[in-house]
Amino acid sequence: MSLKEIRRALAAELGARRNMNHFQSIKSSHPVLAEHATVMSVLAILNDERPQAWQEKEAIIATIIAENQRRPDKFWGTLMVVVFYPMLSRLRHRIIGDAMAGDDLDQLVLSVFLDVFNSFPLDTKRDRFCMHLRQMTERRVFRKLRNVQNDQEQVRNPDPVEYLRLENDWANHAGMLQNEDEFPQVWPETRPTPSEPLTQNEQARLVAFLVDKVADDIDGDRLDLVISTQIYGERLSDIVRRKFPDLSTGDRKRIYQRVKRRHSRTLEKLRELLNYLHCPQTAPTDALPFRMPSAFEGGE
Repeated sequence: MSLKEIRRALAAELGARRNMNHFQSIKSSHPVLAEHATVMSVLAILNDERPQAWQEKEAIIATIIAENQRRPDKFWGTLMVVVFYPMLSRLRHRIIGDAMAGDDLDQLVLSVFLDVFNSFPLDTKRDRFCMHLRQMTERRVFRKLRNVQNDQEQVRNPDPVEYLRLENDWANHAGMLQNEDEFPQVWPETRPTPSEPLTQNEQARLVAFLVDKVADDIDGDRLDLVISTQIYGERLSDIVRRKFPDLSTGDRKRIYQRVKRRHSRTLEKLRELLNYLHCPQTAPTDALPFRMPSAFEGGE
């Protein structure tokens, strides 16, 4: 079942009579919920994007997290998935590659979000709940994907013809060399040059790496901007045109300059955050699993 189908089913379940009655039975224990006639009223507030609704949204989400941890209830998880579906859908569509099938990725995003919700550390994160839920979900999803991809790389067998060629080479060297310490090292093939486009698997792994390393330090919108340009190869002008199709040419140029400055500042911040990974030989445990675009390295 896809994420969209799951959301549709959960929204229908949320509006079922038993859940409506369930909400009536528990809302009186929480002042922030008591003023709402139905759970649909709560849902409307949590979907309200206006700045003036922010404080009430924070209070409701904190109450839901605390109540769910005090008395775990499937009802709260259903409500949170429906509320955060847009975020989960955006996250799902940022994932590319063939490490997992489509429906499996949908299930992964959903299960990770529910794990984050159920174990949310209210003792250390006491505000900006939407941001923390998004960042923690992103980091865990991409970390799991990296682990899956690494596991697949470990079990991927070489082409049989290539395997036989290497075996014969080793046999020939063994016959010629007296000391096994003199056996030559078999080095991996040269990596593609930076001018070559990233493969889908490289794109997926690099997105996962960035989210894992810098999501706590760089705003999600700014990180998405850099991912779009440096990993997916999208031009800044195309991004502005796509996001603001109805603006006049003059207004679009002004926004482009603003986006360009934001993009440059974000790249500088990334270089600072990733500077310790610039020389993987000095820290093999943190070495990058694949090549990085030149924009993330020390030079332009």
